[in-house]
Amino acid sequence: MTDIPTLPVDNIFTEINNTFTIPQSETDVAIPAPSTTYETQMLPVSNIEDALLLAHFINQTFHWQFRFCYPEESDFGQGQFIWLMSKSRPLYMASLALSNSHMNMLKTAGPSTLALAGYEEADNKHDKAAEEFKRQYDKQHSVNNVAQLACIASILSSSFFRPDKVDWDSYIKMGISQVMQWVAQQLSGGDQQTLKPPEDPAQHFFISFFIRFDILASVTREASPSLIDSYRQLLNSDSSQIALERVCGCANWVFKHLLSVYQLRDWKKRTREAGLLSLWELTSKADAIKKDLEEEMAKNFKTLEALKNEQAHNQQRSKHEICVITHAFACAVSTMLEVVVSGAYPRLPEIKQKVERTIDSFRGVEDPELLGALRWPIFIVGCVIEVEQYGMIRQLASSPPVARSAGVGGLLNLLESCWRAIESGEIRADMFDFSCLGSQGTQDILIA
Repeated sequence: MTDIPTLPVDNIFTEINNTFTIPQSETDVAIPAPSTTYETQMLPVSNIEDALLLAHFINQTFHWQFRFCYPEESDFGQGQFIWLMSKSRPLYMASLALSNSHMNMLKTAGPSTLALAGYEEADNKHDKAAEEFKRQYDKQHSVNNVAQLACIASILSSSFFRPDKVDWDSYIKMGISQVMQWVAQQLSGGDQQTLKPPEDPAQHFFISFFIRFDILASVTREASPSLIDSYRQLLNSDSSQIALERVCGCANWVFKHLLSVYQLRDWKKRTREAGLLSLWELTSKADAIKKDLEEEMAKNFKTLEALKNEQAHNQQRSKHEICVITHAFACAVSTMLEVVVSGAYPRLPEIKQKVERTIDSFRGVEDPELLGALRWPIFIVGCVIEVEQYGMIRQLASSPPVARSAGVGGLLNLLESCWRAIESGEIRADMFDFSCLGSQGTQDILIA
């Protein structure tokens, strides 16, 4: 199915009246087989502000939220999302609220000719969307209700704009609680309940969406993701329908190695607390992870170099961008591995070398807009750079492309807090492994 084309504002009203519908009830209907008939009415675009927000969502917010959902390659795109929106009032409301926040962010970051409601009204829209979603969720929730998964994803994305209003951790857990059933079915090898197009590719997309957030957000948690073993099996499977590069631009193999780093971090904590930490064993485990990670990085870098020549024809743009983002994430994972082993010592040769390599990967991003996808790598390297490089990270985090990605202001504040805590001795450098930042305000900031 091809995506619905971008619509200009001046003909959006005609397109809305001809295309979009929602259920008569205030709550979702679980998505059935395509043969089921929906009783629907026209979308309640009751004022020009909602119409403009809907147009803005189609034209800009969707691309911001799902940057790596390439229409020429993906079986999920704007058309499928709008189809889901037409079946779900909570998703429709959450999408307008997200669009409102995104538009306000663009107005703050640069000039805008659209004078819509301010942040107070944006909060009001988020509150109403969350209330509508809760009523629907309390009645029924299932991984096969794809519109519901999409709604949780939209509210979760809003946390980048309204961290004080959206409890992102609760929404990640909500999404993962629904994903668990699907994961268990995939790994059991038994009969699996499947959906028909277009629900099937949309379901896989949003399952990947939540797995991505669950894994990345665990960097500042005390424990690894609860489904870490299941995730590793899925990511190791050649037949897995999980494609994390479609939701964040980073290939599955990087997440597989990140999970290994998390497991090493957990093992180090347990053995140290028990007084049984062996530095020989720690180094041996780390070297095994490093060897596999470096081999995968070399393959990806070789592919990246080969794609540079083909990129001029714009035929390999998506593959090139994914290789670039994958390289930056992999460099950050290698940096984290060194820190988990040694602590936050920026002048250690092995840490300094990995930090410099990660920063070089940022410089290799040719499209400035891609920098907005690098919040997690920026956070990792930012925690363990030398004092002389603080200014560089501040400049990077405040650059327009990164600022437009949202959530960066909170990220920079967290890094400043991390630097102060390490310099003052509040956080011991030898005990630093990123999870200790849970006491530094990360509850309000989604690092993903």
